[in-house]
Amino acid sequence: IVNLYSNNDIHNTNTPKPLKEISNLTTATSHVKFNHDSQILGISSFDLENQLRLVHLPSATVFSNFPAVNEPLNHVTDFDFSPHSGFLAVGSRSGRVLLYRLNYYEAA
Repeated sequence: IVNLYSNNDIHNTNTPKPLKEISNLTTATSHVKFNHDSQILGISSFDLENQLRLVHLPSATVFSNFPAVNEPLNHVTDFDFSPHSGFLAVGSRSGRVLLYRLNYYEAA
């Protein structure tokens, strides 16, 4: 589970309440990364196959179309966004690195 908090709540209270609880991964979270402008949060788990989710932070929703149902990610060992978020690279235990184009971002 990954909790999203308000920046104000974190700094102004001892017990902040989450704005949103992301529970789309079914095992422990291994990696958490923001893209360059913090609009997308990537979360992954190594424990099971295909455990990578992208969260749109302004709306606090998980992208339902990623990963595609027929896209075998295998066990995700790491992932990262390109400097301007035009691409997302995903490495897996199988030794493959998949490169995805994030069309929303014009610059790579």
